[in-house]
Amino acid sequence: MMEQKNQSILKNLYFFVGIIVIIGLIFVFKGQKNSVDDNDQSPISTPQSIMKSLTAIETNPTADNYVTLGLAYYNESKIEKAIEATQQAILINPNDPVAYNNLGWYYNTLKEWDRAIEAFNTVLEINPDFDLASRNLDIAITNKENENLLIEEN
Repeated sequence: MMEQKNQSILKNLYFFVGIIVIIGLIFVFKGQKNSVDDNDQSPISTPQSIMKSLTAIETNPTADNYVTLGLAYYNESKIEKAIEATQQAILINPNDPVAYNNLGWYYNTLKEWDRAIEAFNTVLEINPDFDLASRNLDIAITNKENENLLIEEN
């Protein structure tokens, strides 16, 4: 009985940690220069930001522009497109820890824990001091373990 209560508390805790991480990602990316249009004050989650990112990529197909496009797609719940855009960023710059971190989070969103763990581990190989990736890795590992426990219990 107590073990079930502890598991329930842990699940709630991980849910809230996940929400905090998402909010942190939004603040991190809002705080970074937006290579699409530094003077634009509109939120990055609008479909307009997708169009701006696509236009920016047409004229300047940089890894940063693809990362921005991926984030815009993610904020519109277009996770598969976010993954595709972020993978393009990684093809351009295979040492971009932000791209791998975002990719890992997108996989977390899809509950593809192994892929998420792989992406976060890659971030930490590139930049061992990337605290957000370390926390995201912990979340992915915990989510995978919790899912495995649920499967075993059923």
